[in-house]
Amino acid sequence: MFLAQNILIVEDEYLIALDLAQTVVEQGGHVVGSCATVGDALVMLDRHGIDGAILDGTLPDGEVTPVALRLADRGIPMIVYSGTGLPTGLAGRLPNLPVVFKPASSATVLAGLAREMGLAQPGRVDPLK
Repeated sequence: MFLAQNILIVEDEYLIALDLAQTVVEQGGHVVGSCATVGDALVMLDRHGIDGAILDGTLPDGEVTPVALRLADRGIPMIVYSGTGLPTGLAGRLPNLPVVFKPASSATVLAGLAREMGLAQPGRVDPLK
């Protein structure tokens, strides 16, 4: 599904990030980075070509809002994977940003990202509807 697509994972829970990364690779994608902080994610965005991103809403150094806004400015598809929904700072700026609520399987999260990237496979259930 993600053949040769560069995916950024922004998640501070190691096991969740690892599971997401493994699923991206299994589906033919490339993980350009797995970042646990807003600062690291912003650096990664400046250094690598990103085709899509999975964002946790809240990280140790704050809300993921600066990362999401930079992705949006660049037209890069993304999805928020969070236990609490959109961070306050994003709700007013990107109210239609898709959210998958934790807990959910990595396959569900990536199906949502694939939809946002225009890579959804026909006949598959849309996790965001």
